[in-house]
Amino acid sequence: MVGGLNGKPSAVLALYQLPGTNAIQTVDGVKKLMEQTRQSFPPDLDYVVSLDTTQAVREGIKEVLKTLYEAMFLVIIVVFIFLQGWRATLIPALAVPVSLIGTFAVFPLLGFQH
Repeated sequence: MVGGLNGKPSAVLALYQLPGTNAIQTVDGVKKLMEQTRQSFPPDLDYVVSLDTTQAVREGIKEVLKTLYEAMFLVIIVVFIFLQGWRATLIPALAVPVSLIGTFAVFPLLGFQH
């Protein structure tokens, strides 16, 4: 394809993810390959990633992790306030990560793929 970017002529390269592949790993691999290929470009040639659809995925993962940490903190604080002891708080604090690990361990058995 022939296109333009910022008013300058450019070549357009569109990449599509194959079904069953990890989007973030795919984009990271393409960016690494483009950096390696850039070494053989003429000095006046450069490349720009104008659309990276994995940015939303990366931000979503960050928000999920942030929410998980906040939830763990709140569970520990609330349980401690009501039970008034660290030993009693330890069991619910450990139950949350164990239940998450158990859930993700069962996913492949139910047909969910990573």
